[in-house]
Amino acid sequence: MIKNKRGQFFVIFAVLLGVIILVGATQINKISSKSDFNGFRLRCENYKNEIFEISKYAVIHDKSQEFTLLDQFSKNFFSYTNQSYKTEMFYLYGNSTSFIFTNASDGNQESYLDTTDITIPYGKISRTYNFNKDNRFYFLIKIEKGGDIYVCE
Repeated sequence: MIKNKRGQFFVIFAVLLGVIILVGATQINKISSKSDFNGFRLRCENYKNEIFEISKYAVIHDKSQEFTLLDQFSKNFFSYTNQSYKTEMFYLYGNSTSFIFTNASDGNQESYLDTTDITIPYGKISRTYNFNKDNRFYFLIKIEKGGDIYVCE
């Protein structure tokens, strides 16, 4: 009854070799997903909510300080976000008589008088912002990571 032990050895060896190949192949052929900017999306939603709350606070307490509060918060947000992503951030604040355009990326601020709208190109993206008699706050945040671009406004 000891015949064919050699055949059993080859069968066991073949099964072990198959398992080793299977384990090696599954580790090599994994699917990796691209960054989906989920963390940035959450930050963007948080920024939208906080800007609204800051504006409400300014209206209740001191409307003349609204832009200062929005400007300070936006600059802090930009410096925080820019640590994780290559970020460009622009925001506009004003009404039909004047408004201020701020590029948080380089710290430049420009004032515009007697105009009701402005078109700003952002590379391939161009956006027109309209101002009427009420104060308005618009923002655009653009990040790049791994060749992908995400825009929040």
